[in-house]
Amino acid sequence: MKKILLYIVIVMSLMSSQAMALEQGDKEQFIKNAKTYLLAHNMRTFNVVMQYVSPKVLETIAQDNKLSLANLTSIIPDNLRNEALKGKKTNYVGNFEKIESQELGTILVVTIPMNYDVVDKDGKNIRLKNQLIGMKTEGKWYFINSDELSLLDYYKKAYPELVNLKLAKLDFEFLDPEFDMKKGKFASP
Repeated sequence: MKKILLYIVIVMSLMSSQAMALEQGDKEQFIKNAKTYLLAHNMRTFNVVMQYVSPKVLETIAQDNKLSLANLTSIIPDNLRNEALKGKKTNYVGNFEKIESQELGTILVVTIPMNYDVVDKDGKNIRLKNQLIGMKTEGKWYFINSDELSLLDYYKKAYPELVNLKLAKLDFEFLDPEFDMKKGKFASP
């Protein structure tokens, strides 16, 4: 009996230490994996999107779905991507991509084409295009690069000739039923 109890204690302590290690884990690796997970099945993603994934958003997704960070990274991106490419468990409606994931339930990934009108140093209007990638899970929207200031910073570095860079117009090319016309944005936490 004592041996059994000792065995249970040892196993429990090992499980506990492993759980702590997984939870504390390498967050940089988690973020890298999560970026891949969120973006792998969307082939029209620009590099700017990858640069501004918010770790807090990713952690929120994990917490809302009662997943540890380690469990979130255990989802194999290639599986979702291959299913999407084969048309399995995937339903395209315009720019929406619906993916059924056993781990996360129904995920709705949306690509929003955006047009930025900016002004260069000579006062000439230039239209830059980008994409906003959103993810809906558990009835909530999460956006990967919704920070306009980050996008402007990116453009300033990418296009140094645009000295007077400013956001003149944000043009959504389609509207979702949950798009709040008055607030001009999706409902998001």
